[in-house]
Amino acid sequence: MKKQDFSDYKKKSIIELVKKITELEKQKLEKLIEFKMGKLKNVHSVGLIKKDIARIRTIINFKYLAEKAQRLRTVNKSAKEDKNAVN
Repeated sequence: MKKQDFSDYKKKSIIELVKKITELEKQKLEKLIEFKMGKLKNVHSVGLIKKDIARIRTIINFKYLAEKAQRLRTVNKSAKEDKNAVN
């Protein structure tokens, strides 16, 4: 995966990223089957696909944590406003 691809994936939604992971998992499985049959010439490609999957999963985790943090900030802000309204 090139740096440009990586930055493009950062802009995509979680659903699109999950679809890309399933696509890469299929590619990985096909490459592993070819490897076991002895038809794969570029053995290194399986490892590259695994790394791409890991990078995309990392992006998904960052997005998930960012959403969670945003929700917490919203809840904390509304709780402070409620506290100020009572006083």
